[in-house]
Amino acid sequence: MKPIYYLVDHNNFVFNTFDSRSEAVAEYKKFYKNGYDVEVMDFHQRCEALAAQRARSERALRKLKEAIEKEQAQ
Repeated sequence: MKPIYYLVDHNNFVFNTFDSRSEAVAEYKKFYKNGYDVEVMDFHQRCEALAAQRARSERALRKLKEAIEKEQAQ
């Protein structure tokens, strides 16, 4: 499988995908120079970032549900 690289911001938004790391880094430099907070991720890093984001979302949802249940119990 050919490696895939992603140009991603801090919210896990993908600006672009690349077939080579050198292309991704060149584009990263352009975005960074213009003030964007971005990073280059490979496929595995992207999967880990999405799994972490999902875990945070599930925790937040669970806390919200608990708060609603607690409020309804009162």
